[in-house]
Amino acid sequence: SPPPPAASAFSRDYSLHARWCMREFNELPHLFEARVLASAADASAYVRQFPTPLLTLVARFVTFIVGSLAAVLIGLSLVNESVLVFYRISPDALFGEAAAPRQGFNLLWWLAVSSTILAISRAFSDPPNAPLHPEALLQSVARHTHYRPARWRGKGHTRAVYDEFVCLYQYRVWLLLQEILGCLTAPLVLCLALPARAEELLEFVRAFTVHVD
Repeated sequence: SPPPPAASAFSRDYSLHARWCMREFNELPHLFEARVLASAADASAYVRQFPTPLLTLVARFVTFIVGSLAAVLIGLSLVNESVLVFYRISPDALFGEAAAPRQGFNLLWWLAVSSTILAISRAFSDPPNAPLHPEALLQSVARHTHYRPARWRGKGHTRAVYDEFVCLYQYRVWLLLQEILGCLTAPLVLCLALPARAEELLEFVRAFTVHVD
């Protein structure tokens, strides 16, 4: 399956820590964003070089089952579109809990749920027989990001380098959760951690400030 679109919550992007590591000193923002954007395709391709067999197997199974269900529902809508709205299936009846059944949801709701599950499972389904060239992809990423630690050289095919790389190139949904958590932790950092570093921060500003007369 193709990689998820860039706007998908299950696509990947560089974390803030990664951006600090990759940005050149005093680099203009638009130039840095251009470099990062140019590396995204090769970075995603590198991550796909290391599939998780169990996760891929489960994702393909879910894709097959839920895709079949969605196809049936779409077929019913082609025969009679009113079936999606007026025919209801209760979760109690679906899972065999017949005692005190609830009214349930119409087929249109089930189609929406199955489509959402299908989109998520397809995002975790890796394409079969993908060409393996992790070292070349990692070098291509480094040409754009200008970030490649010495310990990565010649070891792009190893899990250790992959684990470090995915810590920098994470799922967008996880980055969003980190941003939300940051709203809670930022006041603690400002109150507890930064005061002890105030002298070092001021020294950095003094050392790298240029006065032009």
